Amino acid sequence: MFPTQIITHYTSQERFNCLCAYGEHKNFAAYFRLLIADFIDKSAERALYLDTDTLVMCDIRELWDVDFEGSTALVVKDILEQSVYIERFIKLGFKNNFDTNKYFNSGVMMMNIKEWRRLPLNDIFSFDTSVVADQDFLNYIVYGKTKLLPFAWNMQWRDKRILEFDSSSQIKHGKLLMSSISEDEFEIANTKPKIVHFVFSKPWFKSYIKIDNKFVVHPYAKEWMRVAKMTPFGSEIYSNYIKETIAFWLRQYIPFVYKALHGTKRILKPYKQKIAR
Repeated sequence: MFPTQIITHYTSQERFNCLCAYGEHKNFAAYFRLLIADFIDKSAERALYLDTDTLVMCDIRELWDVDFEGSTALVVKDILEQSVYIERFIKLGFKNNFDTNKYFNSGVMMMNIKEWRRLPLNDIFSFDTSVVADQDFLNYIVYGKTKLLPFAWNMQWRDKRILEFDSSSQIKHGKLLMSSISEDEFEIANTKPKIVHFVFSKPWFKSYIKIDNKFVVHPYAKEWMRVAKMTPFGSEIYSNYIKETIAFWLRQYIPFVYKALHGTKRILKPYKQKIAR
């Protein structure tokens, strides 16, 4: 994408204060993507939106060669199958017509700007059934107007031990999360992703995820940190990461240390009494 020009646009979250805050820090930043068409040049035909928790692993110019075929946006399925949440779409008026196989993750979107500007984006202010910030809303207003990209373009990694790829096994293994994609597609995207989306564990906080009492490292957390260290604020990111990692391990093991010390104190108590005599 060279030569290129970087322009920073400033906006305020005040206009979204009436909506539900979202995310770990409970802010309104997720709604800012609704304003993208307001900031780009009117001559632009398409715009690529990327969440801040993504890592590009390929030449994204490939996306400029993908034909919209009349769609409003090129998107990727959300990794989690949505049929268990169908009641929230029924409330939106879909009744039983909502095809959950078309539910997409809004973290990576190639927008057809001409069509995007026609969307009733201001309807977000009367949209009161959203569970996932603006993602439900976007799925609602562009339903039937999207073109799906391969999962590798928005690889939302989850440990396979918590994913169920066979829908017939959902009841049998109730603790698992139902995947919206096949195991083969997951493996292809995981092996050679084009864009990694850190939807769960954020690599600037910690690389570890606790699953079945074991600590699992996100397969692309180290690569994210390698790239982050190359930025002007890399040292600050790494310093905060070390602090978060230490805090994480302390939270995990201090309770066990306390129990061990408490147990040792109880064992030694009779001997202490004998010595006192």
